[in-house]
Amino acid sequence: MTGPAQARLVTVSSRMFAVVMAAVLVTWLPRMFWGFWVDEAGTYWMTCRGVQAAIERSLLFPGQSILYSILVAPFCTDGPFKEFLLRVPSLGAAAIGAVLLYRLAERMLGPGTGALAALVLIGPAPIVEAATEARPYAFALAAAIGAAYALYEWMETHERRWLAAYVVCSVLVLYFHYLFGFVLAVFALFPLVRGLPARGWVELAAAELLVLTSLVPLRSHMELAFRHQTTGAKALLPGLPQLGIALFPPEVMIGAGLAFVLLLVLYKRSVGRPVAIPRASLFLILCWSFLGTISFFAAAHAANSSVFASRYLLFQTPGFALLIAWLGSGLRDRRAATIACISIFSACALNAPNLIQLWQGSPREWKTPLAIARQAEAPTFVTSGLVDSNSADWQRVRVGDSYLFAPLAAYPLQADVLPLPYFLTKAETAEVREALGQPLAQTRRLVLLSRSTGDAVPWFEQELSKRGYRATTLYAREIVVVEFDRD
Repeated sequence: MTGPAQARLVTVSSRMFAVVMAAVLVTWLPRMFWGFWVDEAGTYWMTCRGVQAAIERSLLFPGQSILYSILVAPFCTDGPFKEFLLRVPSLGAAAIGAVLLYRLAERMLGPGTGALAALVLIGPAPIVEAATEARPYAFALAAAIGAAYALYEWMETHERRWLAAYVVCSVLVLYFHYLFGFVLAVFALFPLVRGLPARGWVELAAAELLVLTSLVPLRSHMELAFRHQTTGAKALLPGLPQLGIALFPPEVMIGAGLAFVLLLVLYKRSVGRPVAIPRASLFLILCWSFLGTISFFAAAHAANSSVFASRYLLFQTPGFALLIAWLGSGLRDRRAATIACISIFSACALNAPNLIQLWQGSPREWKTPLAIARQAEAPTFVTSGLVDSNSADWQRVRVGDSYLFAPLAAYPLQADVLPLPYFLTKAETAEVREALGQPLAQTRRLVLLSRSTGDAVPWFEQELSKRGYRATTLYAREIVVVEFDRD
């Protein structure tokens, strides 16, 4: 496709990209005001005292990227819009990633493919979560796309400024999240397949050496993260259904299937073969789409780890978006492109589960249950949201100043707070019985805030019923609030 027809499709693609981005942002907006879930509360805890404190706390607690903590610290506030403001950086990073992927698709696949690639990128639920949560994944994703774009441009132009950009983006990937570094190994396969002149290999080797050297300052933090990982609960190993969902996001597949059916019925002549691209580019797209997910699946089973998680696999989504965009490059006119974009957008953003969740809010958030517990004005047992609380000195922490109880830093309670670990073992229940026996013996009302799937609620109901308490559930989603009263 050349000449005026090509130029017309480029214009349509650009307009469609702008319209879709605006529509997606509207559907994302309610999520920006949801209460923090436990990991986001950890971000708040790390950054609520400024940049210097964010650095110090990130060095001691491995649950956060040091660079990310520095960048978002200025957005941390205790005002009424604390959730929205702390999530703004992630939203901006996701927008940058979408723009970069748009440009990469236009360069790699040809004019008219950028809008579809960007739409598929921002459609799946894990990407939506990353873009609207105060976590570093959107930053790592944008940096990964930037690294791919810079590498492609360098191989096309051999301009060293693009190689320098590739080094910077690659370093940012590692500094935002270690596990996203796997995608850099995928990118390294691209030059091997495509080939480079002798000088190019020397320059690329020097660039990769710089990237590896950048890990030296992170060594202690990475070791801390590894030790922290070994103290967690036993991983739930993924099965083949989980692998299939990770490889082929259901929302995107439903939207693409709907578009295919509609186009065959309405505009069959507008559907043709995808554009011809170099085999090296197709190899990169396929590896980027699937290699990381398959490798992490195998690693999870081999090491019995929790590495196979949707947030850790976000780096493969841009590759899958490029694959869908390449398949969609066979659409010959703007009507067909419009139908494809609308179908995928509808399946991703306007599906019933997504709309219901937008209405109900996050099931994982701590803001609402803590507000309900605050209204009870009674001593409150609060279970830590972190598994490693069982291996820490949870009994003696100051709950409003400990990462083990980070949600209480964002949403403090006025009443006495009695900390509990993630799991209630025999040793922990003995300490709770001691507290119930003497310090709380005359208390007429108690409140428990814990996980709905945890062991604290049934234990407390059984134990306190023996002491004459009646249990009343005040809130029940992923976090449960139970009030115990007696005459």
